[in-house]
Amino acid sequence: LPSSGIVSGGAKVIGTGSATSLVAGSSTAVTATNQADVFSFTPSAARALIANTQITINQFDTAKDKFQFDLTTALGVTTLAALNGVDGISVQSDPFAGSTVVSFGADANGDVVVLTLAGVTTPASVIVEVV
Repeated sequence: LPSSGIVSGGAKVIGTGSATSLVAGSSTAVTATNQADVFSFTPSAARALIANTQITINQFDTAKDKFQFDLTTALGVTTLAALNGVDGISVQSDPFAGSTVVSFGADANGDVVVLTLAGVTTPASVIVEVV
């Protein structure tokens, strides 16, 4: 690190938006900010639980926001539509509800692990980074 030119005065935020971990076993809705947000999710953790994971993401902006999924298949950067059929993922657009539903298979209780993107009907426009 350089010894000069460093600004002091507390923690700084690098970049914009926020990183939000979607909690396995949660059914709490999440709302994107006005900045570029990253929503991270580990499906295997949700499938291992008995608690239901059914999270709705509101105000997801396909031009700025993205997902980061921890999957056994390493694909790098792709789209939500391209993940349909990968690692048991099912992606469906619901034009009647105006949303996209992403199913990750059953959890330990037999319930389906689901993320719903409210207001998004084009899964091909949703960027996903697979780690």
